[in-house]
Parts: sequence; C-alpha cells; structure tokens
Amino acid sequence: MNQPTKILSLLTILLLGGCGLQPAQDYVTIGTLEVAPMLRATALRAASAGNETELVMTLRTSPDVKDVVVQRRWINPRFPLEFGLGKGRAEEFAGQDLYVTAELRGLSIGKILGWTPDPVPAGKYFIAMSLEYRGDQAGLREMRGYPRGGFESKAVREEAAPPGRRAMPPGPRAFSGRIEVPEDYLARLDGFSVTVQARERTDRGAPELIVRYDRAQFPLGFSLHQNHRIQATMGQFEQAMSIAAGDPILDPKFVVAQIDLDGNFDTKEDLVEAATESQVEVGASDLVLTFKAADLDRLLAAMEAGPRRPAAAEGPRNPHGTMPAAHAGTSGTRLVRGRIELPAALKDRAAGAELWLSIRDPASQKMMDAYRFQAPSFPFDFDLEIGKGMMATVLQSGQPFVLKAILAADGPMSETALIATSSNMTPGADGLVLELKTQ
Repeated sequence: MNQPTKILSLLTILLLGGCGLQPAQDYVTIGTLEVAPMLRATALRAASAGNETELVMTLRTSPDVKDVVVQRRWINPRFPLEFGLGKGRAEEFAGQDLYVTAELRGLSIGKILGWTPDPVPAGKYFIAMSLEYRGDQAGLREMRGYPRGGFESKAVREEAAPPGRRAMPPGPRAFSGRIEVPEDYLARLDGFSVTVQARERTDRGAPELIVRYDRAQFPLGFSLHQNHRIQATMGQFEQAMSIAAGDPILDPKFVVAQIDLDGNFDTKEDLVEAATESQVEVGASDLVLTFKAADLDRLLAAMEAGPRRPAAAEGPRNPHGTMPAAHAGTSGTRLVRGRIELPAALKDRAAGAELWLSIRDPASQKMMDAYRFQAPSFPFDFDLEIGKGMMATVLQSGQPFVLKAILAADGPMSETALIATSSNMTPGADGLVLELKTQ
C-alpha cells in the first residue's frame, strides 16, 4: 500500500471511529448533525420540557421532494446527532451525487431546517451538517439547494421508522371531530403532542376515554373509541378492552383537547385546553375544538421560559424511602420523592424514550396509578403527588405500595425496557433511589 493510500485509510478509520458507525454497516453516507448556536437553546428547552420533537432526514437525487430515495426519522433526537442514511445501500448509489436534508419540528419557534446546498457524492462517509434556519425565515426558497416541495416524502418508506406502539382494536367510536388553531400558530405548534379526552367535567377529573396524538399537525382530526381507556395508554390493552366491554360509555360527556408540556394537570401555565361548551351525546361525529390564541401565547411563553421538571430531592436520601408525611392521603400532598439513575453503560437507551413511574399494590402488583415523563435526562429527580397521576388515585395514609420505574422507547410493555422496582413504601416516602437495569 502506497503512502497516500495509507493516509486515506487512516483518515477513514478515524472518521468512522469518531462517529460511532462502522463501514460494515454499509451506509450511503454517515455524519453528524448539530444545531446552530443561535437555535441551540430553544432546542434544548424543548427536550428538557418534555415536548416531543421529531427529526426527518432524507437523501435525494435533486432538491425536489419527488426525488427522495432514502428517508429516516428520529423521535426526541439528542444533538450532536450521529446519523447514518441508506443502510445496506451504498453499492446501489455508488457514483451518484445526493442532496441531504434535515428538518426538526416540535419547537416553540416552529421548524428548524438544514440541507446541503450542493450535492455530495454517495460513499463520502462523513458529512458535518447543521440545523441553522428557522422555517419561517424570509428568503429561504431562494437559497442554493433549498428543498423544493417539502422536507418529507409520503411516497418513500422510511429506512428506519421510530419505535411504534402495539396495535389495539379501538372498539366502537364514541366521539370524533377535529381540532383547530388560529392560522398564525400552525407552524409554531407543528409537532406538539395532543391528548383528546372524554370527561364528566371540564375543570377536573380523570378522563374516561383518552387518546394521544404524537407530533400533531393542525387542523387535526380525532376519534375517541370505547377501548381508549387510561389503561391502554400504559400498555394494558386487554384490561382496557375488558373494561370497555363491561362498562361502555353511554352517557353524554365533555370532550376536551389538551396540550400539556409536563404532564401535570396542576401546572396551569404550560397547559391549554379546548372543550365542548356542553356535554355531547355518544356518537357525535362533527365536533370542533378550537384552541384560543391567548392560551397558546401563554403555553409558548412557558415553554420559552425553560424546562418544567419535578422538583429535585433535597437533603440526604434514604435508599428505603420510608419517611412518612404528616398529611399523606390528601390529594396534592407528596406520594414519593427520589431519583432514578441510569448506568453510564446504558445512557444511550434514554434517547427517544419515555419514563413511566407506576404505583403498584405490593401483593398483587396491580397498578394503582402511573406518571409519564417524556425525554427524561438522568439522573432524573422526581416528586410525585397523591392523586396527580394518570388514574388520579388517592392513596390513604399508611397504605403500602411499590414504585416501578420503566424506561422504554416503544411503550412500557416493551421486552427491551429498562426496569427498577422499589421495596414497600407508604405515602410520603422521601429519598428513594432506584437504578434502571435490563430485564
């Protein structure tokens, strides 16, 4: 091997080793994607606030969306992102020049974009890209190489789709309609997550039916079905269907659409709702729920103000978590406070994952309540309140329970989830520390 060839081989090894992707994986191209400094704070706030973000990258033979040949999607990506596009297809595109595009959505400022202004040769393994443009920035379409027709192709099957959720028969339809936002907010809310609920009251109370729409685009069509019980959101599909079969929703309900950045109904500043003016009959199919501009302004301001996370534990931690609270058993008082830790060797498992903290009966392991956190960062400090979980269960003073922590990207029933379980506790427990482990 001559000297120039040796140098080229050494550089290739260094580049591939540095980005964590191996030549044997046979990508058309690999590289890193960063967020430009002027936009980095906004992207970090979105991730830490729990708002779900979505990144779509493509390879195309021209700037036109009709010429997309490879497409890949990430949910809640962490930056800088090491990416690979066209796995196993390097030979197919050998000798071709390709354009690379990237679009991140789900931020308070709308989409942020990046693309290669000139095509890059397939097989050029390492590409450094940056998300550096806001989607509403003037003059983008006149820039060299700007993607024409959009950043996402509906015709190309994704090379690697994000983890999905297990399918469940929805059962008979109960309510349906659409959710609208003022036109000025369409781009800014693109990619947010929305829940639609059927409730007995609009001001409070656990939902009797609930369905979640991740990465919503407005106007959003929705449909609530009888099997959309709270248990289904936690992966307990058989239990949800059993409840629906034995106790179907027959009485009129309020239908409520909700955007909630931290999942805690009591933190009103990052919660907005749109509800029917009165209870509607089961079977209603033309409902229109509209978020108000003033409420959306408050939501976006809360998001820009910084992350909302459960308060960190203070003082020394008790690994057994058995410190009682004086008023345990009252809704809104402490259930348990502590920290969830993730070993360094498993830190990559947090990317795009959700953390579920479920409260269970020690004897039967039946779930009594659950708290859900998106895009957690570790160590994760939490402070759970009685009656504020997804099932709004009020545990009584002295009532025993265990806390089970589950980290997974494809739902809490995933066989690859990381899990940790506490010993027996009672309401008011403080200083709990759990370490997530493989099953």
